[in-house]
Amino acid sequence: WPIASALLQDRPPQDVRRYLRRRALRIFPAYWVILAAVAVVVPAALTSTEELGRLVEDPATLLANAALLQNHFPRSLDTGILPAWSLAVEVGFYLALPLLGLLAAVCYRRARATSGRILALLAPALAMTILGAAAKAAGEWLFAPDSGVAHDVLVRHFLSYADLFAPGMALAVAHASIVHFSVRLPRWWGVVVAGSLGTTVVTVVALYDRNLLWRWGLTNPYQRLTGLACVLLLALVVLPQTDPTHRTFLVRTLEWR
Repeated sequence: WPIASALLQDRPPQDVRRYLRRRALRIFPAYWVILAAVAVVVPAALTSTEELGRLVEDPATLLANAALLQNHFPRSLDTGILPAWSLAVEVGFYLALPLLGLLAAVCYRRARATSGRILALLAPALAMTILGAAAKAAGEWLFAPDSGVAHDVLVRHFLSYADLFAPGMALAVAHASIVHFSVRLPRWWGVVVAGSLGTTVVTVVALYDRNLLWRWGLTNPYQRLTGLACVLLLALVVLPQTDPTHRTFLVRTLEWR
């Protein structure tokens, strides 16, 4: 959103060093405190926890976890704070974002018409979609599930989840375009989005309930459908309404204490 907003307002982009410093300060200090407890304090008290003990006995694995690089090495996969594997994916996105911003700037400056400039800002979301699809295809065909280490690392790599960041990026472009570029949504957009949200949720629940999602291999739509449902809900919450002073029933409900 800050990248799209800066381009639409002809402002200089955010300083990359400042951006990375703020991301690091938000994530690493608290994470390191918890990791120290998991890697040192708990294994010292509970000597039977083999997975936690590995961090103490293997400095390389501990360093990989401390740098949130555990997804990139076979020996550090599924070690440390297990749910932090997804945080490592998000860190990969944060590191890629300056390059995606550069791609958006190049495409934006080459566009001429208003509609072309807005579409140009969607180039990073398109690139992420392609990267995610390519990584998933490689995990399915190039490195088959039974191929061992290469497959295990790839399926936990940031690239395999790149497409899940694309809908949120597209929503950020839409929001910035409405706020800074005088783009107006039709009056019926909320009804269409709400209907699409309901249809998506019902589809996911029905397919999951019948155990159909897992039979489709590479085409498994679970992550993409749930990601779509999330971004549709966010659109109803964050996109400005036709009347900026009007707060929808959904927004008022979410603001209840």
